[in-house]
Amino acid sequence: MNKINLVNYPISLIPKSTNIENFYISDPIVGTIFLAYKLYYESDENIFIFTQNNNESIKIFNSLITLIDSNDVIEVPSDELIRVEYLSQSKEMLAQQVLAVYKLTSAKHKVIIASTQSIFRFYPSKKLFLDSCFELKKGQEIDINLVKNKLQKIGYTKINKIDQSLQYASRGDILDVYSLNYDDPIRIEFFGDEIESIRQFKIDTQTSFKELESVKILPASLNLLTENEFLNAENKIMKQYESDISLIKDEDYKNRLLENTKDDLELLKTCDFSNKFYKYIGFLQGIHYNLTNFVDSYNVIITSQTGFNESKDNLEKTSIKFLMELHNTAKAISHLEYFSIKTPIYKNAKQRFILDEIFSNQKDIINLEIKKPSLIATKQSFAVNLFKTYLEMNYKVFCLLQDPINYKKTIELLKSLGYVYKEINNINIDLEDDVSIYIINSSINLSYEITKERIAVLTEKELYGMKRHTSTFQNAFKEGKIIGGYEELEPGDYVVHENYGIGKFVGITTLEINNIHQDYMEIHYAKDEKLFVPLYQFNLVRKYIGREGRVPRLSTLNSSQWAKTKQKIKERVNELADRLLLLYQERQKIKGFAFKIEDDLQRNFENQFAHELTLDQKKAVSEIKKDMESEVPMDRLLCGDVGFGKTEVAFIAAFKALNNGKQVAMLCPTTLLARQHYEVAIDRFKNFDFGIGLLTRLQKDKTNKDTISKLKNGEINFAIGTHKLLSDKLIFKGLGLLIIDEEQRFGVEQKEKIKEKFTNIDVLTLSATPIPRTLQSTLIGLKTVSTIDTPPKERMPIQTYVIPFDLEVIKELIKRELSRQGQIFYVHNEIASIYNITDKLQAIVPECRIGIIHAKMDKEEIENTMFEFYEGQIDMLVATSIIENGIDVRNANLMLIEDADHFGLAQLYQIKGRVGRGDKMAFAYLMVDEHKKLNENAKKRLKAIQDFTELGSGYKISQRDLLIRGAGDILGPEQAGFIDSIGIDMYIKILNETVEEKKNNETLVRNNKITDIKLDGYIPSTFANNSNKLELYQRILDCKSLDKLNLLKLDIKDIYGKIPDKVETLFIKKEIDIYANDPSIDKIKEFETNIQITLSERFSNINGIASELFTSLIAIIKDISIKYEDRKIKITIYKNKNDYINLLLKILEVVTKLFKLRKGDIDEN
Repeated sequence: MNKINLVNYPISLIPKSTNIENFYISDPIVGTIFLAYKLYYESDENIFIFTQNNNESIKIFNSLITLIDSNDVIEVPSDELIRVEYLSQSKEMLAQQVLAVYKLTSAKHKVIIASTQSIFRFYPSKKLFLDSCFELKKGQEIDINLVKNKLQKIGYTKINKIDQSLQYASRGDILDVYSLNYDDPIRIEFFGDEIESIRQFKIDTQTSFKELESVKILPASLNLLTENEFLNAENKIMKQYESDISLIKDEDYKNRLLENTKDDLELLKTCDFSNKFYKYIGFLQGIHYNLTNFVDSYNVIITSQTGFNESKDNLEKTSIKFLMELHNTAKAISHLEYFSIKTPIYKNAKQRFILDEIFSNQKDIINLEIKKPSLIATKQSFAVNLFKTYLEMNYKVFCLLQDPINYKKTIELLKSLGYVYKEINNINIDLEDDVSIYIINSSINLSYEITKERIAVLTEKELYGMKRHTSTFQNAFKEGKIIGGYEELEPGDYVVHENYGIGKFVGITTLEINNIHQDYMEIHYAKDEKLFVPLYQFNLVRKYIGREGRVPRLSTLNSSQWAKTKQKIKERVNELADRLLLLYQERQKIKGFAFKIEDDLQRNFENQFAHELTLDQKKAVSEIKKDMESEVPMDRLLCGDVGFGKTEVAFIAAFKALNNGKQVAMLCPTTLLARQHYEVAIDRFKNFDFGIGLLTRLQKDKTNKDTISKLKNGEINFAIGTHKLLSDKLIFKGLGLLIIDEEQRFGVEQKEKIKEKFTNIDVLTLSATPIPRTLQSTLIGLKTVSTIDTPPKERMPIQTYVIPFDLEVIKELIKRELSRQGQIFYVHNEIASIYNITDKLQAIVPECRIGIIHAKMDKEEIENTMFEFYEGQIDMLVATSIIENGIDVRNANLMLIEDADHFGLAQLYQIKGRVGRGDKMAFAYLMVDEHKKLNENAKKRLKAIQDFTELGSGYKISQRDLLIRGAGDILGPEQAGFIDSIGIDMYIKILNETVEEKKNNETLVRNNKITDIKLDGYIPSTFANNSNKLELYQRILDCKSLDKLNLLKLDIKDIYGKIPDKVETLFIKKEIDIYANDPSIDKIKEFETNIQITLSERFSNINGIASELFTSLIAIIKDISIKYEDRKIKITIYKNKNDYINLLLKILEVVTKLFKLRKGDIDEN
């Protein structure tokens, strides 16, 4: 063989066949990929690939999309555990299922990959699905309520403001909907019954950016019923209920069954066709449909006949058992089905291609002789043996490498081994006798081996244990919204009024006083006292945010207590501000080492990182380098979520120091974390001549002594260790940079030691705890902050579910994870019963190797157990919340949290982040006692953590506990009590003002005048609901210029539709307030018969200004009077004219423009 095409050659080994049934001995993944590719290009038929499970589906999908147009490859996912899907459904998975079915209905032939569960679930008919899709056009006449009803019936969730797919929202004549076939949500504006405009808008700003002529809306669920099925549903279900109870005497059972059936019927009435209602779909359908019914004809590939048959049988048995359990426990009527097992799947199949690794009693079997590679490396060092072994067996080895860094790494490895290789730029290869290794830069994700021909095709996975990242949930779900609904102000929330203290927000009330309507925040205080705050004073009120679980004490309105509390805190804040400013002044005096600007070696190191840096990482790197190049010693805090790439940023800083001839120390809170960083550093710095040492208690004494000696003489350049780095015995030859990982986890004594030992060197602190944005501005010049908010591209979102605690479900989840060769975290937060739950878990899954850790164990014992888990010697770690701050266990992809309602939002988020660090799909199950009634806050926490599956989005929920922790870490734990007593927002506001005053040596004057002009302006409830009202007032109040106010008006018109007169009046009121804050205006005051504008002394005494002003106002001079009094010009507008407000605006516009024109004259004087 002189030539080879790496894709076409294996296909040429598959003989063409016209048989209806074809049997092949082959690897299920590799054989399927080549068969599918061959059939796709040789026929116009659709191709179904029936797999054993989701994992197999994803592997085939990830390879095929690099060979075939990715739009023509559809993977239909499913929750493989019936019990779990019944309890809680993944929104991403639902979205992907709907999108997959929609693609199936198109005319073009496709490759459809589906597991047994995806094939046999109940689907709507193709006609019903397409009828449920509907189109809306600009100019079309249709009642907005009809559209809303339709959206409800096809599965959309009504929400106040859209933040992800499968939702709709309505405000007056505006209807927002987020259908899966669009990258952004759609806004439809009605004028009466006519569609006036259709626009796309951005979730983050909620503003439109693109006009559309029409829009096609897809269903948001596959649990669809025909009109007839829907109308007969209640009758059919109740008829079966009556039949069931006619055979039963147990009255308690009858009552419970009736109650549960009524609950399910309520889902039907509200069109909530979610996972709970799915059990009725097969029962209510007149005809059953499976996945194959969406196409007219097709070919079928079965990846493993044995595996498929076993999976199908298991599906039937487990679903029957589960539905029997539901019926026996009075949770469901009888005669329900979960899968359409009896519906034929080969009815319209032209040909079947059946694979298996072993066939028995089967004629005409073809052995494809194509298998997956027999050798796989996991680290670069193992890749050496892989090449060596293949060459010893006289193989030709072809490396398909997409990543330029891996490509370069492989070339360097082969050069170092002295092997002959050739670089090729495509998969058509001319073979040479003296060349055995070919390196191809290619996006094709395909690896196989043909023993007979001595050919091995390898990718990054086989060479380095690295998978290529492909998103299975394509375009279905976008990033979670920033500062999510959990933190929005709702009735019942505690608030802090700047002047009156802590109260409880009851709601928004519109009051009419002297014919003037105004919106007020109603706040209740101690002793049933009430305060009505005009919403234009909303800036005086803040949501109370204290440590989670802490209930604040309500203030008394007619008491001096709040003033005393504020005064006491101001005194303490004064001391803190003095301390912060002293630190700042001291730092400015210290002269540190100014690192040189980077060179080629630095660039070379950065280019060798296996992944492209995110924009946030690049920004952080740039900020850190700038600090290091300054003579003032760096003290920078790098905040970022777990796994967002803080370590790589720290290593880039470390390299800069090393490259400048300085030593680097990395201080870690635990031995295991130190070891993990050390292993990463050894690999990351391997191509550079720097000595790296590890200092921990687990190292032998001799090794530690040797490391200390080498640090002193400079043989070791980079030391990574625990508090042993703080030892007095340790002397560095020339330390230039200290990296502290999770500083808050060190004790007071250790922190003091750090301050004492490292005075004039650059310090970079890494933390997963965010710092409130408002606090960051205060810290500028003291401790600068960089943040990484975006996840790396290769990370997959963690599928999050809230489910009742059930040992049977737990058993299935653990068994599934063990079958994926994965590891499990099980969080049980009560030390007293942790051994008891471990015994129960061991009993239900005896094959699972379980370890335990909790806070009362010896530190060494904890670290030893964690080490065993890290090394894969333990399958499941049962632990308390001690694992909240832990290590990176890349193979841990299942998190089970017992009594999840007992945890704070921040804790849940941090614990959840322990899984999903690798390239497998990760799952988190928040378990609650189903018999316990959850309070509203617990429900909100669990919903927030479940809804924000997207990476980094949970971090962007304004997590109160985390932010308070972050503030406490920076300001000191002694401030925590003060933060609790007035809330973090008010505390930081006082701190910011105090620091600002001290910096400028003067009392801060707030430039925020609010005029008391009586105008009938408010937001009617027909225009916006209460929670939107608050946001609108806040946005209007935040406008500091007329340009911003006009832009806001356009935004509000876009989001809410035509602005009513009463809201227009609010904008006029704000316009007057903006003018009132101009330096040309002293004050604007309303009297019974007139409005008086007093111009500022600066304006009034500009040379010749009175004459210019008079000339500019000549057209309206008869309606006003002007006089000069007490060195100020005063203009009076009489209210006997209907348009006196327009006159006021005209005068204010003229004055401010004149001042702007003549400002130069003042500055010169």
